Amino acid sequence: MPTTRSQLGRLTVARSLLPAIATTAAPAATVTDEQPAWSPDGSKLAFTSTRDSTIETWQETDDDGNVLTRSRVNINKEVYVMNADGSNQMRLTNQLGNDDSPAWSSDGLKIVFRSDRERDCCDPTAQVWIMDSNGGNQVDLSNNGVGDFSPSWGH
Repeated sequence: MPTTRSQLGRLTVARSLLPAIATTAAPAATVTDEQPAWSPDGSKLAFTSTRDSTIETWQETDDDGNVLTRSRVNINKEVYVMNADGSNQMRLTNQLGNDDSPAWSSDGLKIVFRSDRERDCCDPTAQVWIMDSNGGNQVDLSNNGVGDFSPSWGH
């Protein structure tokens, strides 16, 4: 199995160049639901969740030959919507980049949000996006090389 090695003090890191040993869903203790935004008519709530984050686990060997198991949480924020009573939770975005800060249009037909998803033109940079309230027709509104944050609608 091909590996790479690097020295970090007394720790020699040997990582496989093959895929990670395991990738699993993040445990509930690391999941957050935040940034709630009520629809104009009060029937729905858009919010950001990290429930789609994953944990990556791999093994390393130290200088004494001991095998160490390491892991890290890969945070993935996505925009969800649900009914006011908490039912019918539905994921609206599905990208590896973080999508967050949802805000409803005054007619409840659109949601604006911030995303740092990958784009063809440049490195991931925070941009303001818009989508239909069901998650369709996602469009990058700002589409530039600088960071854009905190989208909102003037009501």
